[in-house]
Amino acid sequence: MDDNKMRRFTEEIAKFADKPFHLYFATSNSNKFKEMQFLGRETFSMEQHSIEVPEIQGTVEEIIEAKIEVARRLSTVFPILVDDTALNIEALNGWPGPYVKEFLESFKPDGIVDLVQKVNRENMKVRAICSLGYLENRSAKPIFGYGFVEGILKHRADGIYKGFGFDPVLYPFGDGKAFGDMTMEEKGNLSHRAHALLNLCQNLVKRKGSGDS
Repeated sequence: MDDNKMRRFTEEIAKFADKPFHLYFATSNSNKFKEMQFLGRETFSMEQHSIEVPEIQGTVEEIIEAKIEVARRLSTVFPILVDDTALNIEALNGWPGPYVKEFLESFKPDGIVDLVQKVNRENMKVRAICSLGYLENRSAKPIFGYGFVEGILKHRADGIYKGFGFDPVLYPFGDGKAFGDMTMEEKGNLSHRAHALLNLCQNLVKRKGSGDS
């Protein structure tokens, strides 16, 4: 993965819009779908496709590879896109990693901040990672994209927790706004999800250019 150094990802993704195409995003999370649809709005015509992809244990790469194979078997529409998110908290030795969904359900965003402060309030550093998997059709080779953003976790001074997932308490690059306070455009210019979508676009172009499908 290239470094995420506050680049303008939405502009870079739009550069791939010379031949926009249709795809289906396999997710039941409406917030995630709206964000992805916005990020790819000039490059992809995107529809939500709800298929049940079970949670799988493993590394970031193993999980997205397993998810795309589930989509290969179960999806009735193509091209199909699947995703996974991980949150590596430095003070917790990288935990929860890809198990962030269950972690959030147990602790909620403010509870995660409390937990990390109890372990080491001097180290609130995190890395959010997004992995994407794409299948052109049922027999195609998968194409992957990965992205990340680093920041810190901290409580909100106003006590109002906006956004979804860990967005209310994740401050990218350690200052400024939390993801939950940003517009879609602001978040899209630096988020892990936008970074991954750009990487996927780059890999799609490489694959199509090589003629390897």
